[in-house]
Formats: sequence, structure tokens, C-alpha cells
Amino acid sequence: MKRTNWICVGTLGVLAIALCVGCQNAESETHGSEHGHTHEPIKGPKTFTEGVTKLKEFNEVISVAMESDDPDAAHDPLHEIGSLLNRLPELAADTDLAESDWEEVNQEVDKLFEAFKEVDVAFHNGGDKKAAYESSKANIDEGVAYLETKLALLSGEHDDK
Repeated sequence: MKRTNWICVGTLGVLAIALCVGCQNAESETHGSEHGHTHEPIKGPKTFTEGVTKLKEFNEVISVAMESDDPDAAHDPLHEIGSLLNRLPELAADTDLAESDWEEVNQEVDKLFEAFKEVDVAFHNGGDKKAAYESSKANIDEGVAYLETKLALLSGEHDDK
């Protein structure tokens, strides 16, 4: 490899390390426990109610995009839903839901992951995106509606983190 190529590779490596270290330092300064802050995620819902509300919003955006024959407009919200679904069980655990209800939330989230996964696979494998959504839509709508029923059981939410 030529000397100039090595210099470029070395410079890129140093930049990558600086970016990683800088992000970690900024995060620890902003969210570190030594400053009295919690370790909550920087963005996203902070309560189960907010999470379910956001899930409904993303699902609506995806549904409208598919019905409007613009499935590509659903791609980003689809990925956001994946992150949100990862967070929902933790948010449910921070509520006063009974353990049995919390377990049901976990099971429903697993079902929703599977339903949305079928749609995501169509996006990434060149399948019929709209058809994939339509075949999963009933399961998705059922899952979202089920999670909404759990909101009625809450007397209040808290963050222990």
C-alpha cells in the first residue's frame, strides 16, 4: 500500500476513535449518575402510556403510507417501531401493572415484532411491501389495540431509573 493510502487510513481511524470517544464522553457528562441524572434514553418515550401512544402514531403513518400506495414512506417508521417495541416491556415494568399483565405485554410485543418483521423482510428482500403489510395488518391492529387495553389498568406511572 502506498504511503499516502496509509496516511489516509490512519487519519480515518483516528477520526473514528475521536468520534466514538467524544460521543461516550458527551453521553456520560449529560446522563451520568455523578451529576444526579438518570440513565434514561436520550430520545423516545419515558412511560408506557407514551410508548403505546407512539406505537399507535407510527402504525397510523405506516397504514396511511400503504393505503396511499407509497410504501417507501413507511420504511423509517417501521424501523422506529422496532426500537419502540424493544423498549415497551421495560416501560411496562416501570408501571403498577400486575406481573401477569406485564407478561401479557411481553407476549404481545413478541407477536407485534413478528408481524412487523414480515413487513420489514419485504422491504429488504425486494418483496411486495404492500401485500406483506396487508397480510400482517390484522395482527398488528389487534396487538396495538390489546396494548391500549393495558393503559386502562394503570393508576399511575413512575420511573425508577
